[in-house]
Amino acid sequence: MIELENVSKKFNINYARRLSVLQNIVNLLDGGKKRYILALKNINLKINKGENVAIIGPNGSGKSTLLRIISGILVPTFGNIRIDTNITSFLQLGIGFHQNLTAKENVYLYGAILGKTRSYISKRFEEIIDFAELRDFVNVKLKDFSSGMQSRLAFSTAIYTDPETLVLDEVLVVGDLEFRNKCFEAFKKFKNQGKTMIFVSHDFDLIRKFFTRTIYLKNGMIVADGDTDKIIKLYEKDSK
Repeated sequence: MIELENVSKKFNINYARRLSVLQNIVNLLDGGKKRYILALKNINLKINKGENVAIIGPNGSGKSTLLRIISGILVPTFGNIRIDTNITSFLQLGIGFHQNLTAKENVYLYGAILGKTRSYISKRFEEIIDFAELRDFVNVKLKDFSSGMQSRLAFSTAIYTDPETLVLDEVLVVGDLEFRNKCFEAFKKFKNQGKTMIFVSHDFDLIRKFFTRTIYLKNGMIVADGDTDKIIKLYEKDSK
């Protein structure tokens, strides 16, 4: 359903400091001293329908880059990717939202971006707002929301668009303990429905609870991929 073949992602970094016209000319002549980093290196990965996959690794290991490539937000520099599923991703706060629109208007906007009709969103609107716990803020503009409120609204809208595959970063699942438990109940529901989840997290207890397969990334490469308990133990051993 999701397949990556020899996927690499390169980001250019320009270290040149342009402080004068002369330096600009020199930088043009020497290519601007451009350097690059390989955030992902020759990733080969296949995720089948109904799999629940966690991605772990130290900061800077390429986890977010991998999720963005799977979600179609980034294009690989090298390699091929094939997607045969409807993906809803929740990776960056603010994507699909407009700060000068109300919560209600943003639900319809985000739903449209995720491919849902207005009539579909209308049928699910009350559930979205209630799940997000924003009943008293339906007609308030998003610019007056806290980041946590925005995150709850985005997460709630995303899960109620009924995606085949949900791709998300745990850091955006915010709120008090009660709300986080609601999110985890949504994970359980997705799992029981045979849907696919791909999830970046540092919460190993949570991963063990919902994800049978875990991928360990380090320095842009897959170190290990397999049974969750085994992969977590390997990562913990490497981190000592």
